Amino acid sequence: KHITPLFRGTHKSIKDIEEVKTDKFRIPKDLDMSISNTFNDCFRAIFGVPIRSQGVFATKSPYVTQTYGTTKMFFPIGNYRYFWNPDVDDLYTYVDENLSDDIDDDDIEEHIYSFVEEIASNYIDDQLEKSDDQEITFSCDKYYLVDPKYYQAICDYLNK
Repeated sequence: KHITPLFRGTHKSIKDIEEVKTDKFRIPKDLDMSISNTFNDCFRAIFGVPIRSQGVFATKSPYVTQTYGTTKMFFPIGNYRYFWNPDVDDLYTYVDENLSDDIDDDDIEEHIYSFVEEIASNYIDDQLEKSDDQEITFSCDKYYLVDPKYYQAICDYLNK
């Protein structure tokens, strides 16, 4: 049986496997800070978690992770939740491509809020098996990053 792993890009030097503590005060890599904060407000209202600042980002697509460093398999440890939007592969890119620039300054905050609220309201916290190339945000205290060379051995072990 084929098992679909989750991947995460990292700049940490990890040989085989490493336990990593989640950064609960994450600063956005690409997304504008005020837009990221607005997403956090919306996510906190919907799910009770500010997933942009406290989340760990993963994907089923190893190709996507290459822009974020070396590709590693991702395994959340202990209790966790996950969140994803079927329409959003990468939130920064989605915002960049869909948030229009031609707005009156008077309406900009209201426009951004309704734009963010609409995207946030389409996030779900189940049906992971239906995700594909989308960014999946995990809420967990720690996780393992594992060298992908162990993929087959892990599959063999889990299929026993």
